[in-house]
Amino acid sequence: MSESILSHALTMQVLGYIGLVPLIIAWLAGIALSVRYWRERPRAARFCLASMGVMLAWTLLQQVLYLTVYLWAEDMEAARVSVVFSGISAIGGLVHTLGFGLLLVAVFTGREAARE
Repeated sequence: MSESILSHALTMQVLGYIGLVPLIIAWLAGIALSVRYWRERPRAARFCLASMGVMLAWTLLQQVLYLTVYLWAEDMEAARVSVVFSGISAIGGLVHTLGFGLLLVAVFTGREAARE
C-alpha cells in the first residue's frame, strides 16, 4: 500500500477518535450508574454493567486492531487490508448487537407488573 494512502488513512483514524469521546463518556456513565444502583436493582445493574463493559471493551479493542492493521498494511495488498477491516467491522456489529441486547434486558428486567 502506498505511503501517502496509509498516512491519510491513519490521520483519518486518529481524527475518528474524537467522535468516540461522547460514546466513551456515556459508557463510563453507564458503568458508574450500574455501580451506584447495584444494591437497589442488582439484576438490572448487572446487565447494564455487562452491556457498557462489552461495548467499551470492544471499542477500545477495535481501535487497537485498526491501528495494528494500519501498521502492518505496508506489507499487505489493498484488497487484503479491506477484507481485514470488513472482518473487524462484522465482528463489531455482532458485539454491539450483544451489548444493546444486554442493555434491553437491563431496562426490562426486575420490573413489577403494571397495577390495574
